[in-house]
Amino acid sequence: MAEFDPIIQALLPVIRNVLGIISLAGDSGLIGRMRESKASIDFFRQAAEGFDENPIIRGIVTAVIEGDDDDLTMETVDVTQLDLRSVLAQVGSVPQMLAGVDPQHAYDVRAFIYLVAENVASAAGGGLFGRGEKINDTEASVLDSLRIQLGLS
Repeated sequence: MAEFDPIIQALLPVIRNVLGIISLAGDSGLIGRMRESKASIDFFRQAAEGFDENPIIRGIVTAVIEGDDDDLTMETVDVTQLDLRSVLAQVGSVPQMLAGVDPQHAYDVRAFIYLVAENVASAAGGGLFGRGEKINDTEASVLDSLRIQLGLS
């Protein structure tokens, strides 16, 4: 897996910013944000099983679950510092980061990034307790933009 370490290290901040921008797009209150945080952690734990054949995703999951990257929890993402255009540009560079990687592994990584965003977006609805609409129009728009930037549409 060491051969993929530079790719994994380059992807971790992208994923962190994707989590932040999708959280920013939502209108969840305090309880909703807690649900989003739990959803991101749960997603990474489940991904260990669903993507266990992909060494890049395995490396990302290991970094998150074993605490090698404390920056990938929703509590540590400073959404006030994020700009949608910048994050989308960063996401748009993911296919180049994966150039030379097995095509199926590269596709799985791009899908993984999208799925973590979708999972967080659908974890809570709007309002203080997060019981409103699960994916609002802004989140849906961000998800569409992510899908396009990742080459998944």
